[in-house]
Amino acid sequence: MLILFTLLALTSCEDTFQYSPYASISESNNKNLNNENYLKLKNSISAQDTFSFSVIADSHYYYDNLNEVVGYINRDEKSLFTVHVGDLSETGLLWEYKNFYSVINKLKNPYFVCIGNHDYLSNGSDIFHHYFGDKNFTINVGKNKFVFFDDVVWESDTHNPEFEWLENEISSGKADTSVYVFTHIPPWTDQLAGEKEEIFKNMMRKYNVNAVITGHEHSYMVDDYYHDGVTYVTTGSVSKEHYIVVDVKGDDFSIKSIDY
Repeated sequence: MLILFTLLALTSCEDTFQYSPYASISESNNKNLNNENYLKLKNSISAQDTFSFSVIADSHYYYDNLNEVVGYINRDEKSLFTVHVGDLSETGLLWEYKNFYSVINKLKNPYFVCIGNHDYLSNGSDIFHHYFGDKNFTINVGKNKFVFFDDVVWESDTHNPEFEWLENEISSGKADTSVYVFTHIPPWTDQLAGEKEEIFKNMMRKYNVNAVITGHEHSYMVDDYYHDGVTYVTTGSVSKEHYIVVDVKGDDFSIKSIDY
């Protein structure tokens, strides 16, 4: 009887050993979901400039809240795609990524994910790459360019956001292209304050970026923060039963805060 109990205990603990802080996934099995979802998006729509999309943030370990907001978004027939602007995990562990994926993958429409500072912890950077691919990437919908940018400093591998890549992406569109930047950390917070904040905000102003949409602060805000014509949005955490919907009409847009 004791032997049987020991075997059962070892079997039940299998995942405990698998999800050590150093657990990762073979590169040969990469999902690359951001790119996969972009292909789905391109195949399902024609070029259009009137649509809406949903934005969520900072789900951490709030899986019940995440599951609830996914249900709300799925009932919104106008939402073309969903963006999660980072901190999809709490400590960057493999089991957290797996839990997140099992919920976010219930979305009916394509979704895209930014990396947050918590997602870098443990071996999280490698696991993020497995699930979602490159941390910096761009998608296009009609005359709209959506740029996803990793601006994590303290927890990142290099401690230096790739501003050269960012400038190339936001400056390379046509004159009538509307540009939206998604990133986890608002530039005025302590990770970026100082030289990096100046680089970022000056770049947004120089290239007339329509909006910068972030998370990290767990509270909702919409403001022309630097009084330079660029709208900055912080999306509240899903733990506060909150997300936003962005309505795009040509080169104009509006933000709706959804509390449920």
